[in-house]
Amino acid sequence: MLKLKAYLSLVRPDNLVLTFFSVLAGAYLESGEIFYAPIWLAAFSAIFLSAGGYVINDFWDKEIDEVNKPHRPLPAGLVSSRNALILSLALFLIGIILAYLVNIYILIVGLATAIFLLWYSFKLKNTFMLGNILVSLWVSLAFIYGGLVFPKVYLSLIPAGLAFFFHWGREIIKDLEDQEGDQKYRAKTVPILWGAKKTLILVTAVFGLLILLSGLPYFLKIFNLRYLILVSLGVDLVLIYVIISLWKDWSKENLARLSRILKLDMLMGLFAIVMAKI
Repeated sequence: MLKLKAYLSLVRPDNLVLTFFSVLAGAYLESGEIFYAPIWLAAFSAIFLSAGGYVINDFWDKEIDEVNKPHRPLPAGLVSSRNALILSLALFLIGIILAYLVNIYILIVGLATAIFLLWYSFKLKNTFMLGNILVSLWVSLAFIYGGLVFPKVYLSLIPAGLAFFFHWGREIIKDLEDQEGDQKYRAKTVPILWGAKKTLILVTAVFGLLILLSGLPYFLKIFNLRYLILVSLGVDLVLIYVIISLWKDWSKENLARLSRILKLDMLMGLFAIVMAKI
């Protein structure tokens, strides 16, 4: 049972649930369809590709996690590096096979995603700013992945763009939380090179821009009033709270708490997107 929990922890089930529903939301926005087999194949493809990315990320981050997150399965010795690598490659393979069953567009994006995640974890993760931007692009791609089932990428670009800024801000917060291990292994993250205060200014700017952009789909008459109410009360107010809390307390404990709050708030963002076209 302990081994099973360790492997589940490696693939981050909570993140996979968000990925799954993001694909469904993107497909629904573009087509109004939900009970259509290729959509679900694409969603499961995204899950396996994402899971493979999370595992390979932990594989390469084992030494840093020994400082930042010693409870994680690899530094805790619950899963061997060899088994993690095999699991990651198997997950990528399943994700690509499922993508092949959908259409050529999904297959191309699926292959590109697998290659990117391998490259990112090995080479780009600790590149100044670029790592944060690329992983945010990858996460936001889930909405477009859903749209490509048909293939259409018009409305799905809107949540993808908003998700990019949401995840970019959260990724920087996570870097603030992980400064101790990153500094020990000379990772070139924003907090290490800029310091805490400049990093907080960047997070504030990213989330501030997101708040401004979130209302545009309504004012441009693309999304309905339900979307505006839900995103304003359920997402924007949370972002404002996070910004205020960050400036009051940037301790590791508070950063971890705010990161969890933002992860939960993604569900509200997804709900607002779905309600935008109902």
